[in-house]
Amino acid sequence: MLWPVMFAIFNHIYNFMMATTLNGENVTFSNLDRLTQTGSTTAGIAGWMMMSIPF
Repeated sequence: MLWPVMFAIFNHIYNFMMATTLNGENVTFSNLDRLTQTGSTTAGIAGWMMMSIPF
């Protein structure tokens, strides 16, 4: 089963994108819209990646 591997890859990509988005800042209301946009983009990428896993 490739699910654990795919989730590990997704987690790494998500953490890397969030670290790049924040640039060392704390999570505040002023940068919450950037985090939401990055999260929705990452969720879309994860959806396409998970479609490649055979059931």
